[in-house]
Amino acid sequence: HRRGHGALYDALNRGRIDEAGLRHALAILPQPKAADNRLVLAVDVTHWLRPDAPCSPDRLFCHVYGRSGRSSDQFVPGWPYSFVA
Repeated sequence: HRRGHGALYDALNRGRIDEAGLRHALAILPQPKAADNRLVLAVDVTHWLRPDAPCSPDRLFCHVYGRSGRSSDQFVPGWPYSFVA
């Protein structure tokens, strides 16, 4: 985004986005390719931490880096989810 990615979040916070304009802008961008011409994708894994949800037995222990002023890493119950960009 030419004005910084914050502009996208501002538009979403206002509850509207020019879908046709966004679709066009994304369609004309060159696709990132590796040296062997394979498509390059980025994957982000984020955790939805729910340490106080005892009624959700399917939670996993998610690795998180120091939180709440702690310098050490922790394992907190929650659900990891990911998306591909």
